[in-house]
Amino acid sequence: MEERFGDNWSLSPEQSLTIHAENWNVPEQLLVRAKRGDNKPITLPHNTSLFNLRSSLPHPDQSTTNQGLRLFSLPAALIATNSATYRQHPTDMRVALAIIQDASEVLSLLLDGGHSKVAGRLAGAFRNIGKEK
Repeated sequence: MEERFGDNWSLSPEQSLTIHAENWNVPEQLLVRAKRGDNKPITLPHNTSLFNLRSSLPHPDQSTTNQGLRLFSLPAALIATNSATYRQHPTDMRVALAIIQDASEVLSLLLDGGHSKVAGRLAGAFRNIGKEK
């Protein structure tokens, strides 16, 4: 990825969450955000592909790396992920939510971005896993 995009790429929020949840299964399609993405799939072996989406990247203080993969930080990924991820990957989402020790980890990002709808979704998700506070 560095050869093609330099430092200007990151896995999607949804796929960042699976890595934070320690799910290292190879997805059928790896979604990579890149400033110079061309919005085209690249076919890979074993019926897999990489889709490099021209899209914004997380702010540097909202990103991290894990084994050479550029990821959204866990709080940033929880906020940026779409609601379908909760249905499509419920185990990964429960693990990711359980990693959050304190609501303040996501609160500042929620407030800075005016994410009231996401805040409601996260509040419900935290309640669902038994984290009331």
